[in-house]
Amino acid sequence: MLIDKILFAALISTTLLLCFKKWGWLDWYAIHRKQWMPESDCYLCLGFWFSVPYGIYYLNPLIPFCAAAIVNYLVNNSIIHDHSKGRR
Repeated sequence: MLIDKILFAALISTTLLLCFKKWGWLDWYAIHRKQWMPESDCYLCLGFWFSVPYGIYYLNPLIPFCAAAIVNYLVNNSIIHDHSKGRR
């Protein structure tokens, strides 16, 4: 079923993004990225690009579009995400 493939791609992509954030790789990426590459705090964009290989593997271009929204929601509501920006 398509929903299984979308959820699988979203969960794997979210796990990778959270690990990369925790390990500091997204901070490194923010410093060294090219202008045409997505920003490191745009989780919708990164979720899309992390899900593209699953869409190619399953030969379904709908997977990255659907998984990106789920990845964005999961990363923005995770424990690792810093909700205290701007607060003391």
